[in-house]
Amino acid sequence: MFSERSVHLITSCTKGKNHQGHVWPTLDIDPKQTPDDAAYAWSNIVDDARSNQAVPALSLYSGNHWSTAKEILNSTRNLELWIISGSVWISKIIVR
Repeated sequence: MFSERSVHLITSCTKGKNHQGHVWPTLDIDPKQTPDDAAYAWSNIVDDARSNQAVPALSLYSGNHWSTAKEILNSTRNLELWIISGSVWISKIIVR
């Protein structure tokens, strides 16, 4: 007996995001700040944003190709939807 294979759909994030009132992390670097200090500050800002403003990735992104990816997700069995994003690298979104 064979199990059904999963289809892996990998898509990129979009510049269009559903902000829903969320503030996206930004970092102002002081010219006197060392690269290590800037990296540490950015890491803290991103960690705070993730813990305080978590939004499901399926709801976060907008745009034509993202809408198409969601349509494919809703109409395809054994599909694993993955997203490549600059802020979260690569994540498995959902399996249906």
